Amino acid sequence: MARILAPEKQRMALQLLVEGSSLRSITRITGIHRTTVMNLLVRFGDACRQFMDEEILGLRLEHIQCEEIWTFVQKKQARVHVEDHHNHSIGDMYLWTALDTETKLIPTFAIGKRSADMARRLMSDLASRLILPGAGSADRHAY
Repeated sequence: MARILAPEKQRMALQLLVEGSSLRSITRITGIHRTTVMNLLVRFGDACRQFMDEEILGLRLEHIQCEEIWTFVQKKQARVHVEDHHNHSIGDMYLWTALDTETKLIPTFAIGKRSADMARRLMSDLASRLILPGAGSADRHAY
């Protein structure tokens, strides 16, 4: 029989994660197993992505700034061995973000390698969330 974690414990673990606590400290504070905390984080992240996909649509944003933030998974790219090259989830990774400079809303993001394909994915997802101006709308004569 599977045990279900109480909603209060789930909220506490997520709040501690948001505050920047480590997995081990959350385990010590709450008594929740580390794997359970990680599974909770993945479930919550999936729910947030689903919420974004359903609710963050039809936006009218004036100025969007796109950035990429570097990080690495397991090891830096220079340390990735030849036998690890088949695994694309190891090495340098980038968090691609689109930020509206006025409202500070991040309408979309992507996580992946630094490639033209990832840039296209970010831009096409962003375009699907925006109400784009019609042809000639920037022309003051409205030709």
